[in-house]
Parts: sequence; C-alpha cells; structure tokens
Amino acid sequence: MCALRDYQYISDSKIDVLFPQIPKTFLDGVSAELGFNFGLVSGKVSGHCPSLESRIAKLTVIESYLEKHSLLESSITPQNWVSGKYVARAGFLQGHKGLVLFAGKQSKRAIILAGSESHLVSGSLNPGTDKGWSFMPRLLHSLENYVRQNYDLLDIENGLTHQGNLAEFTANSYIFGGEFTPGAMHTALYDLDQSLPEPSLLMFFVARIFIVGNNLRDESVAVGSPIAVWTE
Repeated sequence: MCALRDYQYISDSKIDVLFPQIPKTFLDGVSAELGFNFGLVSGKVSGHCPSLESRIAKLTVIESYLEKHSLLESSITPQNWVSGKYVARAGFLQGHKGLVLFAGKQSKRAIILAGSESHLVSGSLNPGTDKGWSFMPRLLHSLENYVRQNYDLLDIENGLTHQGNLAEFTANSYIFGGEFTPGAMHTALYDLDQSLPEPSLLMFFVARIFIVGNNLRDESVAVGSPIAVWTE
C-alpha cells in the first residue's frame, strides 16, 4: 500500500508550464487511472485559484510522465529532474521576503531547495507574493547576502567555514558553468539547514537541480527548485 503524501509545497508555476505539454494520449490514460476529468479544469492553474485536488492530480500526471520517459533521476545530477528524500528543515531567510527554503542532508550531501512561499500548501505568510518566473537568481543572491550578513555568527575558527576575513570568505562565491566554484561560501551553505528554525523531518521531493559542486572540505552541495515537497 502506497503511503499518503502530506504536501508542504506544490509549485503552481511549474505545473502551469509543464502540464500543457503532456500529450493528450498520455493524459487520457492517466485520467482513466486517476478517475479525474482533466477536461473540466483549465490547463493554466495559478490564475484560477485551483482546488488542491486539481493541483495534486496535475502534479501526479507530470510525475508519471517524467518517470515513464526516464526523465526523473534518483541521483543528484545538475540540470535534471530528481526524485529523492532527505532529512531537512523548512524556513525563511530573514530579510528575504517571499523565499522559502527546504535545506538538509542526504548522506554527506547538502541539498538546498528553494522557491516562492506563495506555493506553500498551507498558504503564504505574505498574501499577494509574486510567484515570479524563476526564483533561482533571487535565491543565489539571497544566499550570498545571508552569509555576508551573518558572517560574525559563523564558527570560522572551528571549521564551519575556513579561517579568514570576509573578503576571502566571499572571494570564490561566484558561479561558472552551472557549478559552484570551490569557495568558502559553499562551505557555509553546507550547514545552512542549522540556521532554519523548524525541526528536522524526513522530506520527499521532486525538484529540478541546477547546481552541484564541492566546497572547501570537498563536501557536496546541491541547489535546486522543487515542484513538490512532502512528508509521509
């Protein structure tokens, strides 16, 4: 028996983009299996205040399509859709309105998934938050700003980052070719989950991974944007 999913996050923006691309022949087969008439709902979700039932049904179709066509990976690889689980915390970066994070560890790899808080199933703390076409540029700038603002709180001497001043700390924080450069900032990102207030939970996700790289301690850090996050 399949476990029921307690959805924390469903990205309507990604559903808006992906669902209309599903071929009708595939959609007809899944519709019969789910017992859901997709002809009764619009292909565009976010502008019509869709029911949770509609959002989950469309998400299920997208996930099934990715799986059937081998587009959903189980290992963390850049530029791919990935399905997985990790022990993570949810929360917000103080001073960065609209950005929600799910950050944690999978084995020895840190995974940071981020998106608009408007997609939280429980509802946004800031009604009217702009979903935006992509939160990735905002995410990367927000993470760098967060580390700069909280530099004095990081345990530099005991190896949370490397020993040095703020200029050295952020010197290698830029991105080239879709990968993290081996800089100290990404060493700090490895422990970003410890700064989030919520308790650690086993979370499941389907996400597009954009960046995978190693930090100064040769630990792996991955950053992506989820279409869904849930617990069981």
